[in-house]
Amino acid sequence: MRLLIAALIFCLSLAAAAADFRFFPVTGRTAINEMPDHLFHNPALPPGIVADYDGYQLFVIRTTDNQKAAFLLLDYKKMLQGPKYLPNMGGFYGADAQHRPNYVFAKGPFLAGVIGLEQDKADPIARAFAGRIPLK
Repeated sequence: MRLLIAALIFCLSLAAAAADFRFFPVTGRTAINEMPDHLFHNPALPPGIVADYDGYQLFVIRTTDNQKAAFLLLDYKKMLQGPKYLPNMGGFYGADAQHRPNYVFAKGPFLAGVIGLEQDKADPIARAFAGRIPLK
């Protein structure tokens, strides 16, 4: 019985992850990968999906609920150098350990972001990306 429940949970998580691929725009995308252990191989981050575009990356992490996504955003903020609050998105902008610009935000049960672009260029991309992510 435990094996059946574990298999069902695994299949549901795969289905959820597969559905999350649709959030990423196809235009200009050069690669898309699921990171099943830790996003960016960072032990502080749960699994997620990263898509590469010319000069930047988009990522999304699905959590179990809105509160977990909000707390994950605060944890992500702690990893940024010089985090700046983004009132328009309720997120943060700063540099990661590799000195790459990060524009991160939470939407519903998701943590998402744009990596590799200065804030003024990341903002319209982040807004469009947020529009593709559901609240549930």
